[in-house]
Amino acid sequence: MAQLDEEGGVPLYVQLRNMLQEKIASGELGAYAQLPTEAELAHEYSIARTTVRRALGEMVQRGLLYRKPGRGTFVRPREVPLRLRRSVSFSQDMRAKGMTPGAHLVSAGVIPAEEALAAALSVPVGAALVRIVRLRLADGRPVLINDLCLLSKDCPGLETNPDLRKEQSSVYQIITRDYGLRIEEMKGFIQPVLAGKHEAKLLEIAPGSPIFRTEVTGTNPEGRPVIHAVDLIRGDWAFDISSA
Repeated sequence: MAQLDEEGGVPLYVQLRNMLQEKIASGELGAYAQLPTEAELAHEYSIARTTVRRALGEMVQRGLLYRKPGRGTFVRPREVPLRLRRSVSFSQDMRAKGMTPGAHLVSAGVIPAEEALAAALSVPVGAALVRIVRLRLADGRPVLINDLCLLSKDCPGLETNPDLRKEQSSVYQIITRDYGLRIEEMKGFIQPVLAGKHEAKLLEIAPGSPIFRTEVTGTNPEGRPVIHAVDLIRGDWAFDISSA
């Protein structure tokens, strides 16, 4: 019987979520595979059903799983890949459309890298990352939630940079100007998901509304991963993903 480490300092729901993510990544749980019920997972891992529910809920929000009412929870199929030859700046895109870009800082701080982020950025688990979450606006209207992670050693003190709180600031401009970071390529995927309560409140839409989720990792000219970004975009918003 699988066991989780109750004394390791990592919340049990995070451990379960990471285990399930590894099974999906390895192919042990393939596309459209049905997961055991909450009760079955709780019994298998000797944890409370509320812990299982939280782990599965986060995986649904991240677009890894989807639920069918009355039938269960299933693995979402692989996403449509994106490969962009340059960084797509929201601010530049909005100005090109004749709109005024804006930003509202939701949170900024230093976090330890969990397995998925560590793998994406090619760093050890627990490495210090700067995480910045911002709500991006176009002519004052909320358009997307931007969740960025960078290596703290690449941009020390970024989380306290006062420019992050300026309404028309660009993180890409800040890291290029202040830290000399250049992003040569962005590679990742895009998929449709449903908005949870938190995302819906920020985006001013109804919970359960269709939104787009993009997840990309950016590399510098030497090919080293330097940034990981997840965007949750309103489903009624048209955005540019061209590479030219």
